[in-house]
Amino acid sequence: MMFGPKNLIRHMQFPIFLIDDEKSINDFHEQLIKQVYPTQDTIHFLSIENAFKYLYNNKTSHSSPKEISIFLDLAFPHSHGFDFIQEIEENNLDEYYNFNIYVITAKNSVYVLEKKKVYPMIKDIIEKPLTANKIRSLNLNKD
Repeated sequence: MMFGPKNLIRHMQFPIFLIDDEKSINDFHEQLIKQVYPTQDTIHFLSIENAFKYLYNNKTSHSSPKEISIFLDLAFPHSHGFDFIQEIEENNLDEYYNFNIYVITAKNSVYVLEKKKVYPMIKDIIEKPLTANKIRSLNLNKD
């Protein structure tokens, strides 16, 4: 389900962000999330640039940061998922949002594990394929 900024205001919870350059993967991940959290809304992004712009343009008050969960792929044609996290920090978006980032990766390497230590907003690293059981184990409490 796609969301515009006006629709977000009417919802108590922020949608889960799905950021992957493959639309079919985003669609599949949305189906899995709906299995576990049937009423949870999602928003898809095919690039980290568009996801960042959306967050930047929709930030709200510092006094009430919004809780946001993000399923982030790492491999993009001209960038890397960690570039997205770095942009969040460089632009202080963590003052407007409480980020819970779940990195989706084909290979759980030492490099990825080290990045989790550097970026506390990374809550977990999930090896592909994502499954309903893996989502359930995260206890997102979105419903």
